[in-house]
Amino acid sequence: MEVRKEVEVDKLDALRLMAENFGNPLELVREAISNSYDAGANNIKITIKREPWEGLQRWIVKNLDDGAGMVLDEIPSNQNTGNIRNFFSLGKSMRKGETQGHAVGEKGLGIKIAFHSEYLNISTWAGGDFPLYKIRCYKPWARIFEGKLPEYEYEASADKGKPYDSHFTEIEIVGFYDNDGTHFRADEIDDYIRWFTKWGSFEERIRKHLLNEQAAIKLHLGKLRPPPSGFVTLIAPGDTSPRQIPFGHPFPDIGFDKIQPNEKLDTVISKLSGISFEDMVDRLEQAKKKHWRYIPKVGILKDIPDVTWQAIISVEGEDAKRNYNPYLRQRHRSEKYTYKAEDRYGLWFCKDFFCIHQPIMLQWRYSVKRANELVLKFY
Repeated sequence: MEVRKEVEVDKLDALRLMAENFGNPLELVREAISNSYDAGANNIKITIKREPWEGLQRWIVKNLDDGAGMVLDEIPSNQNTGNIRNFFSLGKSMRKGETQGHAVGEKGLGIKIAFHSEYLNISTWAGGDFPLYKIRCYKPWARIFEGKLPEYEYEASADKGKPYDSHFTEIEIVGFYDNDGTHFRADEIDDYIRWFTKWGSFEERIRKHLLNEQAAIKLHLGKLRPPPSGFVTLIAPGDTSPRQIPFGHPFPDIGFDKIQPNEKLDTVISKLSGISFEDMVDRLEQAKKKHWRYIPKVGILKDIPDVTWQAIISVEGEDAKRNYNPYLRQRHRSEKYTYKAEDRYGLWFCKDFFCIHQPIMLQWRYSVKRANELVLKFY
């Protein structure tokens, strides 16, 4: 006799694993920005500060956006509108299976890391005649470890006391990640947003590279949403005033002293024949500092034709990198947030046009017809 059984899932344990299974607390910023982007937001305000809460100092993270907002049971007219019940549920998303080509989150899992906190407070309005919802979730992390699922309560109000003239969502998270503020420095958050979140997407570079809209549809299986026209406004420790971060991954042509693409490296090398090795090294040293070659590529996987890929190859000299990246380590020691070039530059695997995988340092060798060997490193 054939016997069938349903697969059993421990919802509580699954929720606990999702809320604690991340390596960097700034992943909360990544997930919040992804949600805001999917909601059609053009402006996001991220505030991180430490202040008293229930008599103790707590780190408080706020994410405010002008996206489409959230509803409870109503049917919204805006496809970007979120759902409060889905926000607090596992694996539920109004964007599941979306074919428009621009949704980052469709599984309803990532933002659950916000449950690793003492308190969640959400205010949201979907605009028009929808009510303003205020949602509170008290001590979700403590309840999970007590063997209970987190609970939330909400109230609907006609009072539109709101930060924007139209729809919005504000999420406040108190005591996130066991109240550890190690990574909550303005410079580190700024760098993280530009490299590891949807706000640091290189999609606009790809869009401009495509010759026509038909090619865009073919390669992206649908139109990308227009790029956000506003900024991420960041208020965090280490800054005396808010800083504004434009949408898109930075490259040398948007730095302090704009550097435009120049000669191919093989062209530079071809001009070095007939000179001494010492002069060759000196000229290459000068050329490489402001060197920048920028090559966008798009295509379809040969063996899996329904899978498309997009890539950008950016060969940048030291001065070209430092022109837009203030966090590259100098020779002298500094108390500021810095890192080595190989910590950021290399071969990255991306999803939704931003970096998700650790880089691999690439090395290219150019041999000359003498005993010496010149080694050029590309990060």
